[in-house]
Amino acid sequence: MITFDKITKKYDQHLVVSDISFEIQKGEMVVLIGESGCGKTTLLKIINRLIKPSSGNVYINGENILKKDVIELRRNIGYVIQQTGLFPHMTVRENIEIIPRLQKKKDKADILNKTIELMEMVGLKPEQYLERYPFQLSGGQQQRVGVARAFACDPDVILMDEPFSALDPITRVQLQDELVELQSKLKKTIVFVTHDMDEAVKIADRICLIDKGRIVQYDTVEEIMKNPANEFVSEFMGANRIWSSPEYIKAKDIMIKNPVCVSPDTTVLRSMERMRFQKVDSLLVTDKEKHLLGLIRAKTIQAKAQMDKNIAVSEIMQSDIEKISPEDNIVMILDIFNMHSLSAVPVVDENNVLQGLITKSSLLTTLSQQYLDTPEVM
Repeated sequence: MITFDKITKKYDQHLVVSDISFEIQKGEMVVLIGESGCGKTTLLKIINRLIKPSSGNVYINGENILKKDVIELRRNIGYVIQQTGLFPHMTVRENIEIIPRLQKKKDKADILNKTIELMEMVGLKPEQYLERYPFQLSGGQQQRVGVARAFACDPDVILMDEPFSALDPITRVQLQDELVELQSKLKKTIVFVTHDMDEAVKIADRICLIDKGRIVQYDTVEEIMKNPANEFVSEFMGANRIWSSPEYIKAKDIMIKNPVCVSPDTTVLRSMERMRFQKVDSLLVTDKEKHLLGLIRAKTIQAKAQMDKNIAVSEIMQSDIEKISPEDNIVMILDIFNMHSLSAVPVVDENNVLQGLITKSSLLTTLSQQYLDTPEVM
């Protein structure tokens, strides 16, 4: 969708961004983040040609933006800034409709209907706010109008330059939530600049972390939190940030990847021997393709001590067992353990193929890591 190809920007001899290349996929919300002066806003403004690169090119849908008519380019890119950018002498309605009215093919009734739809979309009652002026609105309301105006021409790309940073914490959180909800419905390609990592983690599909004009890591939120590229990324993310977003800790990250298994035709006697040798109190029963069939516990065998030790485990195994997906997060896993008072839960994929095992002890080890990783305060 948006491709940066070796973008460099200099002011005199000062290098603002250097040899930047990366791609933003259609429908993604990508956050550009870094310390003040790192070049993130410069990159954003290059997309709509408010800033011209010293070298390199930017492509939108394969088309070089430097070869497009700049007015046409900007009319197809929504833009939201920190100061809202609303025209103070225009009403809310006039601010939202300014670009659609410039497109002469648009019918006035259609424009009004779209404006009302946009107002409702950002949580403002049209009958109450349409004819007000910006000075009659709160900061949060002004920013909502700014977002509505950015969506007015149904652009493919929305640029947002620290749009919520001047707002109070409560309003800021509300607008972040509303933006995430809007994006889940509309799937626009959004490039969002911020210096706040909490905001980035909350709203981003992918984060582009910039330091001194260069990309130091560009990846999903989950991957950056789990595998920071270097010390700078780790420090910028903050120690133990993953624990403030436990939804990113998945079963696949903490499971035992090679749990002890037996085939369904294994005898009870051999299963007991396997348990003693492996020092476990249960075995997962799988077929040759690793499909999970059931579970056999030591206490089940003990409860039937008089049985024929040569019968197959398939005859006494528990088939109806709780399972989890590799993508289930640690919050969901804890709920399952607590709800069913379990000591272990197998992890299977969508085809019921065994991927691993999470035990109560391995779960406790994972949870304790957040404290073990925290440096002592003297």
